[in-house]
Amino acid sequence: GTEIAGSLVAGAVDLSSGRYVFGKYNGSRFYVWSYTESSNSFAYLGYIATGTAPVGNGDMAFDANGNLYVVGSQSGASGNQVAIFSVTAANFAGANGGAMTASISNTATLSGFDSGSSLNEVNGIAFSPRGTVYLGNASSLYEFDATTWKRIATSPRIASNDSVDLASCAS
Repeated sequence: GTEIAGSLVAGAVDLSSGRYVFGKYNGSRFYVWSYTESSNSFAYLGYIATGTAPVGNGDMAFDANGNLYVVGSQSGASGNQVAIFSVTAANFAGANGGAMTASISNTATLSGFDSGSSLNEVNGIAFSPRGTVYLGNASSLYEFDATTWKRIATSPRIASNDSVDLASCAS
């Protein structure tokens, strides 16, 4: 298998194939593997080039259409900055161990999240059945529009206690 230094920080289920997918940041890349239960097999799928946006923590989730989203945080002086990368379902299905074709969906300083502490980095992403997305950190969870990445104004802050990951309920 392909060995990359660092800790796994993200996991999700690809509902189109039933595979478990997991990954980690290392340098300027997010590396992705899968596990298929029926064959008890692991596979290295490839990586997403991330540039300098993430600092090593984050999460991943699939939307209802099978597109993969990976979130990575970077604490900034003006607040909590996040980068969200997306891989279309077709590009994900064609992953072959090299660079995955991905786009950066958004880089933004998110309002409502505390800044200045690694505990406040965005480390969770999940899709709701309505198609909105939740982004969370160790203490807060907020709902966002998945196309504009703007916080839904009517959504309340959901307090979380030491949250480190989210799981989607889009299925």
